[in-house]
Amino acid sequence: GTDKVNITGKNNRLAFVSIQFPDPHFKKQHAKRRVVTPSLVHTLAKFMKKGDVVFLQSDVKDVLVDMRERFCEDGEMYFIEFQHEKMKEYELENPLGVPTEREVSVQTNDLPIFRTLFRRNSVTFEG
Repeated sequence: GTDKVNITGKNNRLAFVSIQFPDPHFKKQHAKRRVVTPSLVHTLAKFMKKGDVVFLQSDVKDVLVDMRERFCEDGEMYFIEFQHEKMKEYELENPLGVPTEREVSVQTNDLPIFRTLFRRNSVTFEG
């Protein structure tokens, strides 16, 4: 038989989620293949607790903007974007401390990486 993971229990939790350098899927007909969807945002809101973190990064600004919009629009009741008053838009440091292979490649070529971070607030998920 196939082992299944029970994700419906009350004690299940996602404390830190990172979505890094997803395939951009630029064509409109492929937009449904994007990683960050309203459904994903709601699932994360359901299982994350106050203070838990979602970290997003991409080397394609439009991709980061799209992911950010999903959290700002579909998760506006549940997630607060981290912003520091002295920080320029999307210039957050990688909080993981260990870069991905893609991140190293982009930095080696002296290209920008766009990042943002959201924290789960205390609003109970209703869905």
